[in-house]
Parts: sequence; C-alpha cells; structure tokens
Amino acid sequence: MYSVHNAWQGKRLEKIMEKIMEKSSKSTVSAGIVAAALVFSCAIAAALACTPPAHALGKGDAFTVNGNRYVVKDYELDDDDPPEAVLVRYGSANKTPTVNTVRYRGIVFEVEDIARNAFNNAAGHKITKLTLGRNVDEIGARAFYGCKKLKYIDMSACECIDLDFEHGRYIIDDLDIGKNAFKKCGVKRVKVSCGRSSSSFKKAYKRALLACGMRSSVRVVY
Repeated sequence: MYSVHNAWQGKRLEKIMEKIMEKSSKSTVSAGIVAAALVFSCAIAAALACTPPAHALGKGDAFTVNGNRYVVKDYELDDDDPPEAVLVRYGSANKTPTVNTVRYRGIVFEVEDIARNAFNNAAGHKITKLTLGRNVDEIGARAFYGCKKLKYIDMSACECIDLDFEHGRYIIDDLDIGKNAFKKCGVKRVKVSCGRSSSSFKKAYKRALLACGMRSSVRVVY
C-alpha cells in the first residue's frame, strides 16, 4: 500500500542482508547463526515498516500522533505547498484539543479535514473545549456526534462556514460541514465563537450550525 515506503524499506533490508552475507563469507560462522541473523534482520525490517519516516509517506498513508490517527491528503517532496493531512480518529486524552497542524517526525502537516465520526468515540466524547484552526476547511458528517461535554468551540479562524453579505444581511454562501456533524453535541447553551461581533453575522452563523445538527440553545459569540 505504501509504495514509497516499500522502496525505502527494501533498500534498508538489502543493505542489512549484504552485510550479514559479507561477514559470513569471511569467517567460519555456522549456517545456523547466519540463518538466525537473517531472521533477526527481517524482524527489524518488519518493525521499521510500522513506523515509516515522514519523508517516506505518500498520499493515503496513515500515521498516529498522541493517539490521534491521521491520513496524508497531499504530500510531494518537490512541492512548495505544505503537506496536508486528515484527522481520521481522535484518540488523545487531551480534553481541550486544537485542530490545525500536526508534527510527525519533523514534518508539519496542515490538518485541512476532520473525517466522518472522527470525534464520535470514547476519547472524543470527553472533550470540553475545542479550537478549530485556520487550516480546517471541511468537517465530515457526525464528526462531533455525541460530544455532550463540550462547553466552548472556537471556530473563529476556520473556514468551514462561509457567509456573504447581501441585501443588508448575511446569508450562508458555502457550508463545508457534513450532516449531523454537531448532533447531540455540547452542553446546554454551548458557546461557539465565530470571530465577528455583528449580530446579523452571528444569527446567520447560528443558522449554519443548526443546519449541521447543533442544538437550538447554542450561543454564538464573538
């Protein structure tokens, strides 16, 4: 599945094998010891295969950081654009997470998408505060379903909700949030920061949240 990683791993295994065979040909080492060494080298290669270096990752490859599972969305070594990742499953013990970037083996990935049901699990249901950074521009269906302990969500920087001002009021222009993404989410009168003080803007923002399953008692604040 990991074509780039397979090539990298194959070269490392080949070098290990060459060293073992070279030493065995220059000594009286028994065949049993050589065979054991070969088995050991294969075991090492298999272990390394589970944790490929960041530069060996390609589109569709997965990695885990602090219990959170990510999948590479876009990563080209010769591309000037920063690599992108999708948060597939939240598994951290952190109850006040910020979703924006993730560092894996020295490489910083921009987290652009939050996948379907990403926080709809035991770890996700424990979060009390959530910050969605400027890199987040799409949220999958039921992503925060059942996160009933959430008291505050900061969405002031993310671009999942796009509002336009027409005929004296704000309207929903684009909504990159899946169905029921916020269903059964938040405590009563949960606060959501939209980053704007305009009452018209906040009303339109609330309509957008309600369309994604958010409870009607939600309070949209600056």
